[in-house]
Amino acid sequence: MGTNPTMTKTPILTIAALSLLVLLSASTSAGEPLELSARITRVDACGGWPSFVTLKDGSILAVRGDRARTSADDGKTWRKSRGFIFGWDHGKRLGCFPCDEPVVIELKDGRILMMCRTTIGQLYRVYSDDGGENWGPPEPSGLASAYAPCMIRRIPTTGDLVIIWNQASHEEIRNGYERNRLSIAISPDDGKTWTRGRTVFRSHLPAVGLLNPGEITGHVAIKKFVGEIPTDFSSADYPNIHFHKDTILLHYDRNLKFGPKRGAYWTLKVFRISDLYE
Repeated sequence: MGTNPTMTKTPILTIAALSLLVLLSASTSAGEPLELSARITRVDACGGWPSFVTLKDGSILAVRGDRARTSADDGKTWRKSRGFIFGWDHGKRLGCFPCDEPVVIELKDGRILMMCRTTIGQLYRVYSDDGGENWGPPEPSGLASAYAPCMIRRIPTTGDLVIIWNQASHEEIRNGYERNRLSIAISPDDGKTWTRGRTVFRSHLPAVGLLNPGEITGHVAIKKFVGEIPTDFSSADYPNIHFHKDTILLHYDRNLKFGPKRGAYWTLKVFRISDLYE
């Protein structure tokens, strides 16, 4: 990337061309809205990012790094799981890749679903059949993603899963737009497939539905030089989800890169749950 924050030039790949490329790869049907408008938006100090889930048996599962810990006494000496996650795709000759900063959700059949960020252009998913003690091999989720964490929760009123993450195509990532879009989608089949993709934050990227993640060919990294960075460039990451009555609360860190107000800001957006299905 360039290092001069006073320049206002766009990257080598123009925004117009990039927008066309992304829109051509989006899978949302014509006529469906691509962007949600929040009823409430608030910006405050930088906040945290928990990754806990309470299981049906009353125990608490926490994930961090490549391991999980469970507590059967309301969160008081935690026990580390025996299994761990190791990203390796021998069939495609990808070698080892990160599969980290995970989040988890308990599925209707009792299994645990873990979603991890990776460097190969997709979120990966991992399943546990024994409450997080052991884990299966990571596999592609079908969600195009930057190397950034997501958040997943179950919608209390419908039972569907909802996920918010930094959706980005391979080309966007290579051109420096890793965390310039936050997307949200729902799954009616416990994470097997995702639908109704929408954009909830964007900076220098168009609103999209669900992008085609493309073929997995290896690590997807930013080019050595992509041009000058626009002065209003900002990113968003580390999202979280909470439900209250008939609303869904989304919060994330919005990061302004330049200017007197540069820094990370805790941002809250509030939507009706029904907005996710319209």
